[in-house]
Amino acid sequence: MKFTDRYISNLKPATKQYIIRESNGFAIRILPSGIKTWFFIQSLAGKRRPMNLGGSPELPLPKQEIALQAQVTFSPKTA
Repeated sequence: MKFTDRYISNLKPATKQYIIRESNGFAIRILPSGIKTWFFIQSLAGKRRPMNLGGSPELPLPKQEIALQAQVTFSPKTA
């Protein structure tokens, strides 16, 4: 599924938080309070590591995709 501004704006809060993912690791978390948070899920050494990219109103969808491209080249944490 490809995220669009209209699709994201139509996501409504539920009693529990939920996550909607795109196929490339890009995702949005919707909290019961209605707050929407963008993040990227990357697998490193077999473990999933979510990276928070910011809130939905502060960082609109097109800027999120640019941020995602920039975040993909981060250096992994060392154990």
